[in-house]
Amino acid sequence: MKKIDFFKKMEEIRKILGLNQRDFAEKMSLNPNQYNDYQRSEGEISRQTIMLVALLFNLRKEWIEDLSDKKDPFLNKQEIDSARLAISERNKNQIELMRLIKKREGTEELIRIIIDLPTEDNEFIKEFLVRLKKMAKKNS
Repeated sequence: MKKIDFFKKMEEIRKILGLNQRDFAEKMSLNPNQYNDYQRSEGEISRQTIMLVALLFNLRKEWIEDLSDKKDPFLNKQEIDSARLAISERNKNQIELMRLIKKREGTEELIRIIIDLPTEDNEFIKEFLVRLKKMAKKNS
């Protein structure tokens, strides 16, 4: 999605919700400068930002991204409940993963090293993971 399209969509959402710019930015946890950056199309638009807006205002992510032919931007109750359940499951999985990482000495450091590797090392990481999985299977 182009940055300018995102801001236009944000303005459309803001007007649908009947919020002024300051209140809308505040609900999105943006400071006025960040909101102005979006307005001038200088701010980076991440998938996380799109998801945040969708979840915050119970909107269809596809509608925000102009990928939906549905006219109604809002999720219905069943869609909201389904999204909340998916988020809850994801959070449980992330909490369990963090618990396991903290439990196993050296795991956190290994993850930080992998994260800091340049993207050209992605192939090496994939090969490393395949080897680790094979080792894990042998030991189980």
